[in-house]
Amino acid sequence: MAVFKASLLHHGIHKTRVFWLRAEMPFCSFMLAGIGRNMRDPPEARRKAAVASALHEALVQRPCPIEFKAKTKLLGRLKITLLVPLGYQSMSTLSELKFFTQVVKLGSLTAAARELDLTPPAVSKRLAQLEARLGVRLLNRTTRRISVTNEGEVYLSHAQRILSEIEEMEQMVTSSRVAPKGLLRVNTTLGFGRCYIAPRISAFLKQYPEVEVQLILTDRPQSLSEGEFDVVVRFGEPPDSRIIARKIAPNQRFLCAAPKYLAQFPAPQTPEDLTRHNCIVLRQNDTAYGIWRFTHEGQSTTVKVRGNLSCNDGEVALMWALEGHGILMRAEWDIAKYLRSGRLVRLLEDYELPQANIYAVYPERHYLSAKVKAFIDFLVAEFAVPPDSPNQEERRW
Repeated sequence: MAVFKASLLHHGIHKTRVFWLRAEMPFCSFMLAGIGRNMRDPPEARRKAAVASALHEALVQRPCPIEFKAKTKLLGRLKITLLVPLGYQSMSTLSELKFFTQVVKLGSLTAAARELDLTPPAVSKRLAQLEARLGVRLLNRTTRRISVTNEGEVYLSHAQRILSEIEEMEQMVTSSRVAPKGLLRVNTTLGFGRCYIAPRISAFLKQYPEVEVQLILTDRPQSLSEGEFDVVVRFGEPPDSRIIARKIAPNQRFLCAAPKYLAQFPAPQTPEDLTRHNCIVLRQNDTAYGIWRFTHEGQSTTVKVRGNLSCNDGEVALMWALEGHGILMRAEWDIAKYLRSGRLVRLLEDYELPQANIYAVYPERHYLSAKVKAFIDFLVAEFAVPPDSPNQEERRW
């Protein structure tokens, strides 16, 4: 909906009152002329509301052309002439692209209405107008769900590409800004996000107050292919070559157990000894469930471990290990403080486990984005502190 400032001017001619509404919007200003046939019916307040309503209907998207054309509307006894920018159609088309991709992404007209701050009938009407202009049906819809037609798939594919190219162009143009600003969408895993990313986002915003951060925590890193995130913080290098990965912190995996457990069972001396121990297994990747890999003096060893406890949540598995239920393989960031305090003991220190270095990944098109660059640079600086720093507040983990 257009946002504008308006002032109402009157000029009386016999029993007919002519008034003008001057509207000021970004990049342009123009005049609206209205003629009321009766000075008392409708009242001035209704005249002003009628003109404003006509303006909103005529200008859905912010205009920025130079030339205008006239458009006349009759609202009851009120005749209104609008000077509509000639560039309205092209700007409206861009708005339609954004509108349609948002509706498809949210999956229902009701959800789209909530997100766009509109009523469901307004969303339905706007979609119907778009389909009428194109002459095809883009969505099959019911009250609860929608499905994209073949024509809608074509429209959606091109809309996403066009919007992506526009975003890339804007980022290139604005990359020289000193102060990053705008919405930054970040995704990472639940535990790491709560403990390490959320506090650093708080510090980041104190330094860059014009940035708005949306942090989404999930049980596993999300894909960048849908364009829902600007930065994903994940463990290990991504397999997709179309995205850029920057290492923000080293992170090793360790084997550990509580002293209570080791008091009952002798500590393993080789990976093969683990087959005689109760191991707490994470079910985060079913294809590698219970498979632990070790490297020692250039030789690799794979062991299939078992135990009476398994879980898909690392925090729960860590709690079981702290209570002495078995041996756990866990990342350094999650157990470093327990190793320092003695609540956990590191095992098989001469053997290396697969690394879980932490990377910030982002689409290639965002490589010039000021906000993305500033955020990743900030994370790198924050995690650069050595893990064994004597100052507890400065430790990485």
